[in-house]
Amino acid sequence: MELNSTEVDAANKLTDDLVVEVLSKVPYKSFCRCKCVSKTWLSFSLDPHYCDKLPKPFTGGLLYQEPDSTSITFVGPSPDDGSTDTSLSFLPNHEVLELVDCCNGLVLCRHESSSSLADVSKLIVCNPATHQWIELPEPREEPEGFLYRAKLAFDPHWSPHFYIFRFKHKCSPGGGIVGVTAVETFSSESSTWFVDDTWQLEDGTNVPSRPHFFLHGILYALTADDRVLAVEAFRQTEHPNHWIMGLPGYKPSSPLDDYYLHGCLGYSAGVLYYAQPEIDGRTIVLWGLEQGSWNVKHRFSMSNAFGRDIFIRLDYEGFWYCDYDIQVVDVQKGVILIRDRVQDKLCSYSMETGTLTDVHEGFNRYMIYVPCYTMFRVGNARSDEGSSGGS
Repeated sequence: MELNSTEVDAANKLTDDLVVEVLSKVPYKSFCRCKCVSKTWLSFSLDPHYCDKLPKPFTGGLLYQEPDSTSITFVGPSPDDGSTDTSLSFLPNHEVLELVDCCNGLVLCRHESSSSLADVSKLIVCNPATHQWIELPEPREEPEGFLYRAKLAFDPHWSPHFYIFRFKHKCSPGGGIVGVTAVETFSSESSTWFVDDTWQLEDGTNVPSRPHFFLHGILYALTADDRVLAVEAFRQTEHPNHWIMGLPGYKPSSPLDDYYLHGCLGYSAGVLYYAQPEIDGRTIVLWGLEQGSWNVKHRFSMSNAFGRDIFIRLDYEGFWYCDYDIQVVDVQKGVILIRDRVQDKLCSYSMETGTLTDVHEGFNRYMIYVPCYTMFRVGNARSDEGSSGGS
């Protein structure tokens, strides 16, 4: 928003109430630019009488996609002010995209297109806040008997480049997952896929579609048996280092036991967190990883929150399960997002008050989305806004 001196003088002749009324109608990003034009306009955001009327920053929320739907939906405490396109309508073929993953303001989608030769699956990384996007070079075809799961990794405080990790899982004849046999990694710095096929199948590593974090160049992802897989983002090697970290809390007595108390990772202020229900489901325990050891930080009563004491049930197939799941742990905002299986809805648990608030009906795979106004880079140059940048 550019104003010349004549326009600024004219605007300064308006009453404060009228200026605030006008400013209240603009998106938050435009309001930030307006505050740079006039010290008087800047002072409005500090005035208790006016600040509640002025645009608020879009703090983000959750992205999800209904089963058998191609539309991407946003739900959160603060409405989108229009400056962030969480529906991804700026992308070509946005009506037929599959939401794959989300990390620190970037979104990973898949587009299935049919040609005269074969069906082609393309991956797209985009930033809903800046409308920047790139179509990636096509990875290797997915052979029969294998399942791929992709994780997007981006940390603007560590690097302007992003990474994608595609975990290649070998499947059993019955459809179960045996373990990871290889990892394909894409770096926006080199715009190239690298393949690491040195993974040992006997390790039985299974990387499900659950929340992960990318901190200081290391991807932290939960495995199906509630361990943490750590993978270093590479710079000059095709074989990034990886290792397994143990987690506290409940563990099955044998691999044949049903594992019904899955936990969830969280992150805040340089500390990795892990939350898991206790064996009776009445309490959620939150641990923090400090100096290489997991220490209990908080214990939250689900009995008080739900108003009942029975949470562990037996399903019709004879398997035990907890009637709620931890979906998201947001330590910075002090909330835990919980799926209530009994009511079939998503709830927000306040760490401060110990109360539950309904967020959304039904169950979906929810992904944390927080807007990022930093432009990611492709190679040594920044990708242009609205440009595919694909190779």
